[in-house]
Amino acid sequence: MSGWREVHGFSIVEVLTAATLVATALVGLAHLLILAGNASRTARAQSVAVLLAVGVLEELSGDAAAFASIPEAGTDRVDANGTLFDDPARTGAPSTYARRWSAGPLPGDPSMLLLEVVVIPWAGRSGVDESSSAGAVTLTMVKARRAP
Repeated sequence: MSGWREVHGFSIVEVLTAATLVATALVGLAHLLILAGNASRTARAQSVAVLLAVGVLEELSGDAAAFASIPEAGTDRVDANGTLFDDPARTGAPSTYARRWSAGPLPGDPSMLLLEVVVIPWAGRSGVDESSSAGAVTLTMVKARRAP
C-alpha cells in the first residue's frame, strides 16, 4: 500500500455546506409561512368587511320603498359578528370594524336612491384606524323607487 488510508464518510466542508443550505431553506420557508398567515388574516378581515357592508345595504335597501324612512347618513362600530359596540372601552378590541353609510337621491334622477356603505377593518391591536382607507371596503347600490 502507498500509505493512504481509505476514508469513508463526509468531510467537514461537505457537512457545513449541507447545513448552510438546509438552514437557508428553512429561513425562507419560515418567511413564506409568516407571509401566508398575514395574507390569510387580511383576506378574512376584508371578507368580514364585505359581509358587514352587504348587511347594511340590505337593511337600507329594504326601506327603499319609503325613501323618507332611510337615514341620510350614519356610522357605527361592530365586531366580526355584526354586534354593535355600545361600550366605548370595547372599540379598541382586535376585531372592530367601523361602518359608515350615506343615502340620498341619485344626482340627475331624484326618483332613484343612491346608497353607499364604507367598512373599515380593524388595524391591529390599536383598533380601527378611521383615518386610513387601507383595507376599506366600499359598496354602492342604486335603488329604484317602487311604484305604489
